[in-house]
Amino acid sequence: MTHPHRHRRMSGRRLLLYRLIWGMSATSSVGDADIRLTPQGRKLGLINNDQWTAFEQKKVDIATLTKTVSKKLIQPNSELGLKFALKEAKKLVDLMKRPDFDLSDVALSHDYRTQVHVQTNQKYAGYIERHTDLILKKKKLEQFKLPLNFDYSKVAGLSAEAIEKLSKVKPSTLGQASRVSGVTAASIDQMIVYLKKANLNKFA
Repeated sequence: MTHPHRHRRMSGRRLLLYRLIWGMSATSSVGDADIRLTPQGRKLGLINNDQWTAFEQKKVDIATLTKTVSKKLIQPNSELGLKFALKEAKKLVDLMKRPDFDLSDVALSHDYRTQVHVQTNQKYAGYIERHTDLILKKKKLEQFKLPLNFDYSKVAGLSAEAIEKLSKVKPSTLGQASRVSGVTAASIDQMIVYLKKANLNKFA
């Protein structure tokens, strides 16, 4: 139990983190936020040993259940298979991604909060992966240096508008070039192809 005067001794940042972690842990809405924030809370001394042990067990339970649903096959003639009119066996993890999937339709040997956490992770796995890929791509573009006095007119397929604006702005990286008005994702791809063929690609 939290000491009645503990909040007075916390800095604003520490108190906010503490409230965030245990506010999320106390609700039925489960996400990844507490998984990301709890280790930070531990470093700041906000998480005691019992809370940390419970957190570590939660991670184990999530990993175990994720492995289980990734391997478990649902047959067409099973109750769940009939509900979804399966024509062939499908992994449970794939069914969990469907908007009409209900956790009450399947018996899993983990508590409901862990099941919700795993289902949420699987349902948004594609989005998270695409978002991560996009972040990595943007980071790489920021590191991709453009030659000084680069002649954009030599890039095949680049529109007259893009050539004019890039020549005027003179971006130093592809990341900067991608934010120039009138420069499309296709324009950036064309520039990458040209720079690699001309062996002019350099990274910061």
